[in-house]
Amino acid sequence: MIYRQWIKTFFLTFGAALAAVTLVNAVADPMLVLPFVHGVNNRVRFINERQQKTNQLYFSRFYGTKDFDGVILGSSRSSNLDPALFAPQYSVYNYAAAASRPEEAVSYASFAQRVHGRDLRVIIIGLDFMSANGVRSKSRVKGGVPVSYVQDVYKPFFTMASLFNLKALHLSTRILRANLHATKEVYYQRDRMTNVTYFRPSAQEQKAAFDESMRIYRDIYHNFRYNPDYKTSLEELKAHFPNTRFIAFTTPVAVPHLKMIAQEGITQEYRRWLEDVVNVFGEVWHFMDENEVSLHYENYFSDSHHLYVEPANLITRRILLEPGLPEGFGKKLTPQTLPAYLDTLTF
Repeated sequence: MIYRQWIKTFFLTFGAALAAVTLVNAVADPMLVLPFVHGVNNRVRFINERQQKTNQLYFSRFYGTKDFDGVILGSSRSSNLDPALFAPQYSVYNYAAAASRPEEAVSYASFAQRVHGRDLRVIIIGLDFMSANGVRSKSRVKGGVPVSYVQDVYKPFFTMASLFNLKALHLSTRILRANLHATKEVYYQRDRMTNVTYFRPSAQEQKAAFDESMRIYRDIYHNFRYNPDYKTSLEELKAHFPNTRFIAFTTPVAVPHLKMIAQEGITQEYRRWLEDVVNVFGEVWHFMDENEVSLHYENYFSDSHHLYVEPANLITRRILLEPGLPEGFGKKLTPQTLPAYLDTLTF
């Protein structure tokens, strides 16, 4: 009798705990598998950006979410771009993810096109010089396995498993807190998946972040080896979407970061990178050089290679040919203009 009572108590307690976890996860929806957007889940924090964005794209078709006809691809440097600024010409989804590389692009864009149900009208892709590095850490290799993310959403009971997930509970509580109280963390707006929190750290915090990113990149550039397959990856992406317009741009960095390229003796690799991206896409908006933004980086960058949320919109505004932008920020390079541009480089 005591044994049966213990079993009953155990299952009741377990069931109540599971119900509580499910309820909190359903309200916060950290894995983006539900259609509900409200006051306590609109700000999203990423634990697995690739999976969460893939989930939102896939499940949105069941919930009548506004359709899209293009995607933004690239690394975290491109995740700040506000998709709404491309309207009304395009309705795009920001599918950029931290440390994303060109090798991933075909899988994610193909998945987006499958969800869209017809050819994408546009693919806007941010290109980082770092992504041309053939030397990769284990963490970056692990991060670049798009097949598993796009396959997971098709698994039976995927939604329920996401809601029952104890690991997601911690993220759910953070999301709820962030929506109820002001926070300095960078969160994302659920309906557009772009940075929603705009803040400036103290000068001391900014300098610490800048110095740390410079330290990391000095090590990366010191061991930099140009990936001989980089151009092929870009060519495969273009070939995979013959009916889609591509808008390619290089991502900006602060001038001290830019000068590390010469200091580490990889200027020729930088030039080769520009030649490759221009030859593949035919037209590239180039932001990774000396200009008013990169020279006065303290006003625009949160570290040595990430723009603050608001200045990131300058990239989109340049692509859309809007007036009144900082001088020299964004140069259109083509196979015809590239040789003359390369002759002007001073680093």
